[in-house]
Amino acid sequence: VKLSPKLRYVNVSLDAPLLSAQFNNIWVHPNVEPLLTVHPEYSTAERFLQVATQKQYLPTCVVDKNFAQTFDNNTYPVRLGKCWHVMFQEAPKNFESRRHPSKSQSQSQYQNYQ
Repeated sequence: VKLSPKLRYVNVSLDAPLLSAQFNNIWVHPNVEPLLTVHPEYSTAERFLQVATQKQYLPTCVVDKNFAQTFDNNTYPVRLGKCWHVMFQEAPKNFESRRHPSKSQSQSQYQNYQ
């Protein structure tokens, strides 16, 4: 599989014991792009859902017995006891955008609140 630089077309070669086939310049639908690329912060499923829902997909956080995964897809080891625990995300009153701030923005916002 070879992708064009802007992910608009793909070439596919198939070699099997009984046949060989080559398909060139197959148009790639824009919704398929998240399935073909790698992102350092967001999973394939998250990127696909952003495209499929026209950016209406909201990220989630998960806490289980051994790990916590944040809204921005960072995973941390945790040790939870047998008592209740709460996970939250702080959002300033003037929060206008539904997009997540970058890590540097988050750090500067955190410093402003101290």
